[in-house]
Amino acid sequence: MRSVFLGRVFSKLSVRYILTGLGMGVIVASPAAVPYAQTAVPAITVSPHVPTELNPPFVAGPPSKGGAPAATPEQAAAFAWQEFIALNWPAGPQAEKRGQRGAASTSYRFGDPTYSGPTVWQTFRGKVEIFPGQGNPPGYPGVTSNDPSLGFDALPKYNYNPTMATVTACDASQANDSSPWINLDEIDQITLDSMYAGVVDSTSSPGNNEPQLIRFMAKANRPEYVYVAKNKWWYTVPPTVVKNTRDFLTSKKYSPPSGSAQYVSLPNGTIEIKAAWRPLNPSELASGRFHTQGVRFYERSGQITYCYRDATWGLIALHIIQKTPSAPYFIYASFEQADNILTEDGKPVEDVEGNVLVPRPQTATTPQVCLVDPPPQPPVGRPPIPDKPSSMGQVSFTSDPQTCVATAEPPCTPGRRLFYKNEFGSAPTNVRAPRTMTVFEHKLSAAADRSGF
Repeated sequence: MRSVFLGRVFSKLSVRYILTGLGMGVIVASPAAVPYAQTAVPAITVSPHVPTELNPPFVAGPPSKGGAPAATPEQAAAFAWQEFIALNWPAGPQAEKRGQRGAASTSYRFGDPTYSGPTVWQTFRGKVEIFPGQGNPPGYPGVTSNDPSLGFDALPKYNYNPTMATVTACDASQANDSSPWINLDEIDQITLDSMYAGVVDSTSSPGNNEPQLIRFMAKANRPEYVYVAKNKWWYTVPPTVVKNTRDFLTSKKYSPPSGSAQYVSLPNGTIEIKAAWRPLNPSELASGRFHTQGVRFYERSGQITYCYRDATWGLIALHIIQKTPSAPYFIYASFEQADNILTEDGKPVEDVEGNVLVPRPQTATTPQVCLVDPPPQPPVGRPPIPDKPSSMGQVSFTSDPQTCVATAEPPCTPGRRLFYKNEFGSAPTNVRAPRTMTVFEHKLSAAADRSGF
């Protein structure tokens, strides 16, 4: 990976650390929330093999030994970077043959400047390839007879619910393009806010109604797809399975057996990816500091009509979660492109080792804000579906976060910095992307609707 990334990892034990640097990076570890014995920093190797456990060997016990609960911050950092390297390895050939998607190339190595195809994680299935808006998942029940992966290796197709929206190419010349690996069908942060990159020039993304809007996508690997497809849960999970799962969690207080068909419990080895992308200015594109790939993004052209555009954009953030035997709650690792954090006039805030180059701000946010939450209440039903913003709390502007006395909303002058806009009931209406239920919403829904906008 030629990109420059910052990384952050969180474990269930509230272990937090920051990784900064070029490629592999320099590790800077902060004290953990619980004491750990001093151990040697684990070696990080350039390998196409995704690690399957943190701090192995893990013995479930009792008493338990090893695994994520006993891992040091240094071990978690090494695990995260090994994931990053393996998942960003060049992918092997993609021709709808068994075993190709999610497999590393044997001809190219990590960061090879001559390679321009997808990386390993980019060949995972997009969420609408697992939970399609109509029909079966692409390739189901197999790319060959008796396919154990139930068609996972079919080339990508993005099928949305035609009763909720129609999707065509914005540019007729792209109507027959093959589907790119990166399908940007999310435009907000779990319906709470939309994020923007002030550094993007308006001319850098032709035909884009919101060129500074950061867009997102979600993918999952072979074990998750096979689990869903084997149980035929791409539209809905049977009510009895939903009830069994809730009863198990309520009574046992731990996760059901991995890969169970009686309960909703993804198999060990499940990996989910979320990534953020944006257009690049010509100077950014020429710098070689960004990983670039062909993407598909969406524009709204009517009440239920949408169109897509294919373009080459830059990756600016990558979120990896993996379920392991010692971490049924998943292990989370996040990486950000190092040029994300800029001053108002576009100067870098940090160097590649995380050293702050500009005076530190006097306040955490500009302007300062307060979040006022109501007293917690037990749930009375299913959570709202995506694209329905929460009304449980209120964000107000203030000059004193100790008292939270509200002040008038100041003018927003982000300049070339990253910034966000709270949705307050609606996202940007002219760029709404195809909406699918989230992966977990689908799995835990007794009557999930078919994917749409």
